[in-house]
Amino acid sequence: MKISYWYGRRHYPPNIHNEAEYEVLLDGIGKGYTGHIANEFEKTGIKSLEEGCTVDSTADRDLACWHEIKKHFLRKGDTILDVGTNMGTMCFRMKHEGYEPTGIEQSADIVNYTNSIIKPQLSRENWQAIEFISARESEILNLFGEKSFDVIFTKHVLEHVPNVVETLQMWRKVARKGICGIVPIEDKEECWLPGRHTYRFSEKVLRKLLEEQGYKNIGICSYVGDSIVDGKFYRESKSAGYWANL
Repeated sequence: MKISYWYGRRHYPPNIHNEAEYEVLLDGIGKGYTGHIANEFEKTGIKSLEEGCTVDSTADRDLACWHEIKKHFLRKGDTILDVGTNMGTMCFRMKHEGYEPTGIEQSADIVNYTNSIIKPQLSRENWQAIEFISARESEILNLFGEKSFDVIFTKHVLEHVPNVVETLQMWRKVARKGICGIVPIEDKEECWLPGRHTYRFSEKVLRKLLEEQGYKNIGICSYVGDSIVDGKFYRESKSAGYWANL
């Protein structure tokens, strides 16, 4: 089932028409991002990663959303599948804060770099034990099975998936408790990235999508902060955190 929304005068999703295009797009992003992270680690070292995952930074709009999600939705010991984990930084943070994460990331380059370069250098043994798997987001049901995690978590993923309705329906099958995550609220035209984002969210649209797929006890928070996207600086851009029970 396809779904689309009018946002202002524009109709979304725009121009990603099938999963093959989506895979090519994310593979390219993954390769470029791995090189960028490798260069940063050469400059700053693994210590900066560890500090960045543990420091309570309320200045970061995504971290502010994460704190609200924890407070209202998560319980210590929850098993969490971090879909689109990227370099695993949210998994490291989750483990530090008492949760049991597993990371899945489409880009094999990113997963290989995390497993072979980052993890062996970490001082925290419990971080080294986190499992990172390379697979497409659409494969998680076949890969893990129904009701295999307490919670599905995603950070800046839902705006990229080729079919948001099918994705939300699949997450319902994999999670035992519910889902939570963080998405950009692109109320500024200059923050919209056509070609990378297949969906553009407002808080109203996000809540409607969750309600239509049968999620309950929906909570949404939002925070504004400066951000850098693809090397461009955006002042006062907004992220929304969301959580919902099955």
